[in-house]
Amino acid sequence: MVGLKPITEDNFVDAFNLSLAPGQEEWVSHPVRSLAQAYVYRDQYQPIGDSAHIALTCHKDNRVALALYEKKGFTATGAVYDDEVELAMTLE
Repeated sequence: MVGLKPITEDNFVDAFNLSLAPGQEEWVSHPVRSLAQAYVYRDQYQPIGDSAHIALTCHKDNRVALALYEKKGFTATGAVYDDEVELAMTLE
């Protein structure tokens, strides 16, 4: 089961030692890169009023993931970072 919890002084080494499952390297950023991006951009995507803006990136060639995100209501923003495209949605 996947879960989220804050990174603290007690678990940050475990967070940096996360690894990808075999076959994911082609589609997923290295966990350290993802953690660094989350830290850098942590203040940019905060809920405003009664809605929340959610953004994510996905490898541009990962058609299965892109189709899944679009089915769930995400749309491409036009932003591209290396080989990843950004998708976003606003919850109401």
